[in-house]
Amino acid sequence: MTNLNECKFGDRLRTKGGQMAIYLRKSIVNHEVYVCAIKNSEYSNFEIKYWANGKRYYDNEPSEFDIINKWEDEK
Repeated sequence: MTNLNECKFGDRLRTKGGQMAIYLRKSIVNHEVYVCAIKNSEYSNFEIKYWANGKRYYDNEPSEFDIINKWEDEK
């Protein structure tokens, strides 16, 4: 798992499902929650809220959208 406390705007992260998530910001309402964007389709994105450990804010169930580490480009 990655620590979202260490991220800055635009950092690229990898989800458990292999998708790229882009770190956007801390939540305006709850500063222990972080917001990332994930591409949904060519024309839309999801904004998902996370705890600092990369688990989704909405529930504690494992998800393909959980963040596992920083994105690294394949060589």
